[in-house]
Amino acid sequence: MSIKSAKWTVRPGVWHSRGTEEVLKIITTTPVFHHLIATAKVSTAMIVVDDLGVPTFARVVVETDSLIGMTAKLSERIRSQSILDCAKYPQILFESDSFQPLVEGFRVSGTLQIKGRRIKKDLWVKKLTWSGVEALAIKGHLDLAASEIGVGLIKRRCLANTLRVEFATTLEFQAD
Repeated sequence: MSIKSAKWTVRPGVWHSRGTEEVLKIITTTPVFHHLIATAKVSTAMIVVDDLGVPTFARVVVETDSLIGMTAKLSERIRSQSILDCAKYPQILFESDSFQPLVEGFRVSGTLQIKGRRIKKDLWVKKLTWSGVEALAIKGHLDLAASEIGVGLIKRRCLANTLRVEFATTLEFQAD
């Protein structure tokens, strides 16, 4: 379960996001198309790594008011009460329960809190790369059925059953 098996060693301790250009891409997917509908910024992200190089906890927070649709009308619709209800639910939160190493990356199982609901989800980390001695770049995605948060998105007469949230972030080491 150690990250060491991924051809590099992670320094034990707490890793935090830089808080700069961490952007999520929100994509609707159907059997017919994949369409970027919005972006959002990660407000905080952190991973705790134990002394053996094993990740033990991860947490990602997104402020819902950072969601920006591809059009002003779409931004307004996403933030509305019928979709995310940003006024009532200002944050989206993911907290890990477990990490499973894969051939490339990890499956991070945990709980996604969105729109007042707690949903068991897997976050797929596909790429881990060093971007300096004290920095780690992570890329991956999370798939979310629109019905899990009680919404249906219609685009070009096709019901978009799935939202794919793609992420890329850089974490820096923070001494305890």
